[in-house]
Amino acid sequence: MSTAEILTNREYKYGWVSDIEADMIPRGLSEDTVRIISAKKDEPEWMLEFRLKAYRNWLKMDEPRRWPNLTFPQIDYQDMVWMKSIRNCCARLRSSGFLSLSRNNSPVSRWMRSLIQFPSLRPTKRS
Repeated sequence: MSTAEILTNREYKYGWVSDIEADMIPRGLSEDTVRIISAKKDEPEWMLEFRLKAYRNWLKMDEPRRWPNLTFPQIDYQDMVWMKSIRNCCARLRSSGFLSLSRNNSPVSRWMRSLIQFPSLRPTKRS
């Protein structure tokens, strides 16, 4: 078994888990994926056409494989989830009093409070 398989098959031990409900589209990248994402974002037709044109151009490109002093496995674009979002995010944030994290006990607020515990994510004063 390779190191990558060992690392990906074991349980995540660093505690970054969220119980927030999320909407996720199926794995894989295709024109259907682009259409689903555009529909979920309620984008205008011209934006969908722009994204589809970009996707079709991307399909014609060759992935750079020859880098000096750098090797990496080929990326499997079909094994990725291209959109995952908090379910009913905007409505939930508006109704939950998101800006007053200290007074709110919703899953989103608890998650945000847990993020603030990390020193690197705290707001810093600029002089």
